Amino acid sequence: MRSWIKLYERPKAVREIREIWLSEAVAARVEASGLGILRECFTIGLDDNLLSAFIERWHPDTNTFHMPFGEISIMLHDVQHILGIPVSGERVHVDGLAEADDSGLRGKIARFYGVYLSDVVPSRYKNGGLLTSDLRNVVYLGNEHDSLRAYLLILLGHTLFMDKSVRIASRRDSTGVSGCLPLLQAWIYEYFPRFQPGGGFFFEDRPLVEAWASLPRAKGDSHTFQMYRHSLDDLRSEHVRWLPYGNRPQGACRVSLYSGFIRHLDIVEPYQPDRCMRQFGYIQAIPLPMPIPIVESRAANGNYRLDFGQEPDKTWGSENSITPLRKLSRKAYMLFEYGDGYMTWYAEISHPYLYPPSHRLHFRSVEFHEEPEVALALSRKFKNVFQQTSEEA
Repeated sequence: MRSWIKLYERPKAVREIREIWLSEAVAARVEASGLGILRECFTIGLDDNLLSAFIERWHPDTNTFHMPFGEISIMLHDVQHILGIPVSGERVHVDGLAEADDSGLRGKIARFYGVYLSDVVPSRYKNGGLLTSDLRNVVYLGNEHDSLRAYLLILLGHTLFMDKSVRIASRRDSTGVSGCLPLLQAWIYEYFPRFQPGGGFFFEDRPLVEAWASLPRAKGDSHTFQMYRHSLDDLRSEHVRWLPYGNRPQGACRVSLYSGFIRHLDIVEPYQPDRCMRQFGYIQAIPLPMPIPIVESRAANGNYRLDFGQEPDKTWGSENSITPLRKLSRKAYMLFEYGDGYMTWYAEISHPYLYPPSHRLHFRSVEFHEEPEVALALSRKFKNVFQQTSEEA
């Protein structure tokens, strides 16, 4: 088995975002978008071992974590509560980014440098992206509309959509990951009391990720990483806090029930809430089949290209893409319930355990109904197990 995964926090990039000067008009529009708070969400100290143990259970085909009790994932209502950013409304999209004429951002950048667009694209954008330094010039020198577009592209690119995502890091040969790792770590704390450390300070009307801003960085070590692996193998459905934000998360975030595709520039990923019904308070049934791409290819740099034959912009925001829960399942009386045949089906399509039964360790877990004080005490006890095991080894 591989070791823990190196985490790339990119603090310098986040500092640079905060240092970019914005006019009053552009700054007001950034705040109105609700995305400005992303500049403050990256102060949490990451836990290399905990995140690595979860990342290797991520399945890029389903966009879910495959656990012993079934699938679980970061849903849109999780993003809204943890990061405090809007997840509904019109899509965030930079029109004209890839246009081969002067109407796109590339065309404006070419004019700043006094060269033809045909000279700029091959030399500076051979991998399809835009340089942050060039986008910063648009922020400073462009009109209000272009300045806003360029700044939001920098902001999203350095926080939510970094180059090396969990999708790539979950591969066996991967050694590092970047991306919105504070979101993943705070999500783990919300759903899995077993791993929640003490010292969190929650503030009303503030993103939940800020509660863990004072956590120190926990660097990777082989003993702790293996213990987290064993602990995930030991998890059962009743150990999960399935509804951390209240009984009806879809009430405050209806778009979390959206079924379709989510897009960022040329990256398109399927989103299927029917695979995670317990996160809405419903019994988990066998989900609908995943969409099958009509075109699959691998580029020379190892990246996959999938074409699902649908235009995501046409499904996002459509009332027909919001599936009522009653059509998929029924309300759960016990939050960890699953329907007939689900676990049999799941065992056939997944590998929920990393270790054989004879090699698994067992821990007393915090269940979803236990008090926070109990969760805190047991999480400290759990960390003591790590330390003792390391010393004995």
